[in-house]
Amino acid sequence: MHSGKTFTLLLALTLAFSTSALAAPIWTSVPVDSTYLRISGDTASAPVFIPLASIPGAGEVLRVTTSGGLCYHLSMFCLPTELGVVFTSDNSLLAGTNLNRLTAIGPPVGVTSVVSPATWSGGLSTDITQDFAAPSATWLNVLIPAGANYIAVGVIDSHFSDNRVWSGQPLQLGTELVPEPGTLVFLATGLGVLLLPRRLQLRGKR
Repeated sequence: MHSGKTFTLLLALTLAFSTSALAAPIWTSVPVDSTYLRISGDTASAPVFIPLASIPGAGEVLRVTTSGGLCYHLSMFCLPTELGVVFTSDNSLLAGTNLNRLTAIGPPVGVTSVVSPATWSGGLSTDITQDFAAPSATWLNVLIPAGANYIAVGVIDSHFSDNRVWSGQPLQLGTELVPEPGTLVFLATGLGVLLLPRRLQLRGKR
């Protein structure tokens, strides 16, 4: 009886942790003219700062994806896009004339930095090494670097004031936190160990 109660309790705790660690993602709207990149002869909105503490789930890995798109050049053409993402220590932002406007941390391990184009006006460099792209229609897993408290999210473009909303395709970033793969393996292994005595007990009754 005692072993049965212990098994039930440990199984419940394992499933509860697994459920909380794999919580449903949240979707954050991103203005089509927002950016953390340098601008020149242009106007743009500030990037969207998302506190890591506000993202559902539990773990050391951030999962991101881009949904929707935007219309470029005063709606001459509309396309799906990939949002730029940067881990930061805080939500401060320098003026648009600066190349490095954020307290950026990175680039994350194993993730390729996105290459951003020069400004449309003046041809100034906008490329920073700490950002990465949130893919469209699929998820990217990124290990959260030490010291990161926020992610800054914005559009990767050379000119922003002529961007327009794509009707029916709102630009959004999906986010959730998950454990590192090793943690999931540990949970799966632990659950297997818990189930083994039960399997042996049932097998002995046959």
